[in-house]
Amino acid sequence: MPDHPDAVDYLARLQNWQMLGNNDFGDCVAVAAANLRRLISSQLGLEDYPTQDEVFALYRTQNPNFQPNPNRPVEDNGMDIQTMLEYWHGNEWSGTKVVAFAAVDPTNLAELKAAIAIFGGVLPGVLVTQANDQEFSNGQPWDFVKRSRTLGGHCILGGGYQSTTSGAMRFITWAKETQFTEAFIAHQFEECWIPIFPEHLGTKSFQQGVDLLALAAAYRDLTGKPLPVPTPVPVPDPVPVPSGAWVIESQTDSQIVLNRIPAPSGMGEESVQCGLSPNSESAGVRNYPAFPRGRAGDDYRRS
Repeated sequence: MPDHPDAVDYLARLQNWQMLGNNDFGDCVAVAAANLRRLISSQLGLEDYPTQDEVFALYRTQNPNFQPNPNRPVEDNGMDIQTMLEYWHGNEWSGTKVVAFAAVDPTNLAELKAAIAIFGGVLPGVLVTQANDQEFSNGQPWDFVKRSRTLGGHCILGGGYQSTTSGAMRFITWAKETQFTEAFIAHQFEECWIPIFPEHLGTKSFQQGVDLLALAAAYRDLTGKPLPVPTPVPVPDPVPVPSGAWVIESQTDSQIVLNRIPAPSGMGEESVQCGLSPNSESAGVRNYPAFPRGRAGDDYRRS
């Protein structure tokens, strides 16, 4: 399991979350995708919050005849999360494509937290009960309540977590930030997904938490295509440096510092600075040309 902090909340810096139709229609998957896009783009670049029209356009990829009439909506049948991600991977939506996506074990709390820490947010599919609906109205964390009536499936944006069991995960739904308990996650999480966006590539948390070579191999096995991101080249074992050889110790835009590896005969270590500026006349600095660097499914809506 990759290392991750005890608690994070990527959602806290953002305000003014939008309903985007989920108070009247079953577009929660498209709304959660829009909220995730806003969250990731605001953390790693310029904020991109998909519009209501864009959310409805994504909703119509699974409900092609959808008409947003609150009194009598047409073909308002919800969405499947994985099918939505497959579409987003193959088609540009809100100006971008998903590079890849993966499932997270919804029963493994440590894996869920690591996924949030590394990727900035996740898309869980959960079951909502009557008790959860009331808890939302009361501003309370969503908890597992035995025998509470199930209202339907729901997709939300998970963007933070705490070390306490009462607020194990922080999430956005119906334009507000609230929390899940560990008991809710254990009993009412049905699935969870992590999309990988272009902005993720090259970030420190992504590079430390993801094995790109393994990801590329898994992607090829599943799709038969190469992962559309640069993958690291395996680094060969270092070649032993012979005694008495000069090696580059450091290099800047203006000079190179060389060190001689001591020979077995007891030759003392020597050092020389090589200036890269042809006009340098500083004492102890020799003018040399520069050396090259680096050799070596959901439909619940809330009114």
